Amino acid sequence: MYNKSDVQGHSLSYSFVCKLIIHEKVPCALFYFLKSCKVVFYLFVEMVVFLAVFVITGLLATSHTGVTEALPITDLLKWCTGLFFTMLPGVATMWAITVLFEKPWLSVGFNLLFVIPGVLVANTPFWIIYPYCYSGYLVSCSLHDYTTEGVNTAFRPFPFLLFAMLLFALAIMVAMTRFGKRQQ
Repeated sequence: MYNKSDVQGHSLSYSFVCKLIIHEKVPCALFYFLKSCKVVFYLFVEMVVFLAVFVITGLLATSHTGVTEALPITDLLKWCTGLFFTMLPGVATMWAITVLFEKPWLSVGFNLLFVIPGVLVANTPFWIIYPYCYSGYLVSCSLHDYTTEGVNTAFRPFPFLLFAMLLFALAIMVAMTRFGKRQQ
């Protein structure tokens, strides 16, 4: 690994991290893990921005229309948290595709090719094996439960969690091994 004296006086800038990797003081798996954490952090920031925009526009809409009842903030937090966790397998799959294909246009093309049919797959029994539609399925079930009475189409976590964790781990492992081979 690296000595404490190697890090002192240096900020952990991109060039310093690259120098550490070039001199083989940081394993590729750790570097990949840090890059994956950055992608997950971007997803987290997206959910925070979504929540903030939803709350602000909701407050503006309710004040201008005279509606006195608003969605409870706990429901919004629950849905944003659910969206975050249901998007983790999809983001891991997108990241794996990005790592597998070196050309950016190919990576973007494949990810778009897989995202667009997610709307169609979410309405079939095969939704569970297609990580791109997990968040859409959660939103569909939540909206259906919120708008209808007596019908419960709740998002069932048991089969979802098993497949989601399996697909998340598989995507991370494939990308990690491919990333390590590319860096060597």
